[in-house]
Amino acid sequence: PGPGHDTASFLLNGRYLVDAGWCAVLRMQSFGFDPLALECLFLTHCHHDHYLGLPALIFYRAMNAPSGPPLTIFGPVEDVEKVVRLSLDLLQTSRFPELNAEAAVDIRPLAPGDHFENDDFRIETAASVHPVPALCYRFTDLRTGSVVAFTGDTAPAPHLVDCVRGADL
Repeated sequence: PGPGHDTASFLLNGRYLVDAGWCAVLRMQSFGFDPLALECLFLTHCHHDHYLGLPALIFYRAMNAPSGPPLTIFGPVEDVEKVVRLSLDLLQTSRFPELNAEAAVDIRPLAPGDHFENDDFRIETAASVHPVPALCYRFTDLRTGSVVAFTGDTAPAPHLVDCVRGADL
């Protein structure tokens, strides 16, 4: 990205982040958003431009709210645990136990076709067409009924039409 720009990061309802671009924490702050308010991160896939901001996000949250609730991280079952583990290793969390960075994350691997629902939202997934395992997310806000779909990086595929059909965005 050029100066003042970033790679993929989308904020939903001020609490949910889709992908963590290179400078996600700084970009959120530049728009007046507090990264401590995040509840969930949804990784569409684990290419660098979609997760490189993850170590900074974990570090920021651990430094500013070491006993706060964990960030729930959803992502492709094949890669999400590895990417989060590498982010924690990069931060050398074992050398700084006072940060409690290990407890700052809750990893939720998803496979295409998996669903997740809590009191606030429902997630449905489909496989995106990409060189690495990738997910399309259909996010439904259960309070408003609004639906947002994210394909991440993908080639066209007929099954994705079904996943995103009827979405508001």
